[in-house]
Amino acid sequence: MTRHRVQMCLSGKGTAIDQHQPTKGVGMKLTVALARTKLDDEIGYGYALISAAESLALPELLTSKPYLRLTEAHEKLSDGRYKPRKNAYTEELRDIDRRRDRSYRSLVLAIQSAACSGFADEEEAAKPLVALIEHYGSSFTRGSTGGESAYLNKLLVDLKSPSCAAAISQLGLEKKVAQIEELESEFARCQRLSDGDRGAKMHILSASTVRHDFEEAVRVFMVYLQAKLMEEDDERWSKFCGRVSTLNKELATREALRAAARKRKKKNEDIQP
Repeated sequence: MTRHRVQMCLSGKGTAIDQHQPTKGVGMKLTVALARTKLDDEIGYGYALISAAESLALPELLTSKPYLRLTEAHEKLSDGRYKPRKNAYTEELRDIDRRRDRSYRSLVLAIQSAACSGFADEEEAAKPLVALIEHYGSSFTRGSTGGESAYLNKLLVDLKSPSCAAAISQLGLEKKVAQIEELESEFARCQRLSDGDRGAKMHILSASTVRHDFEEAVRVFMVYLQAKLMEEDDERWSKFCGRVSTLNKELATREALRAAARKRKKKNEDIQP
């Protein structure tokens, strides 16, 4: 059965997502299409929406029926992620992910400790690392495992910049960074094995009622946000909706790149002798 397309376009036509504009939502469209989205990306998108809402700390939003419906549907989708097709690598992935989270928190704590050590040289050395950690934050460790890997890989690249590398050396943090690299490599290896084991059964959960309910909850949530954006003067609503618009755009970009890659692969297969 072909899963229905969830697409919300509440002003104008088309699927383009406008940049945030401050005038009570005029020109902003909250549009997202989940029909062809990978399950992990869809779960990660849900985590990002919920995390953004929690960061806003707006009681009216957090107690609204559309938001509560969204969180309930997302919890069921996330909990059901492994149940119908649990494989030999599920527990191993979770264990590596837990160790990876602890390793990152350990690095963050060490940097924060150096930043307020009372020693001028340590505090000065810690500045570029503090700026980097504040940029990445920690919310990504509560998101999808795939999204966490993307953030950690970007972080590891940034830690190799001259200023950060010098700070890591001066503060003696090489082992902590190396541990994160090792765990990320271990996770990637296990993830590849897990993907191969469950790939043939992916469609079972993709066509499930759980996923359908989540996509409908997203649609209703977008309708709610669009209405609040037009009604409310509180700038927190426009700020939040701007963040949602960005999340929608990022998801659409990832899917467009994936679709282009599939098209290129098919084209290459077609021209093979």
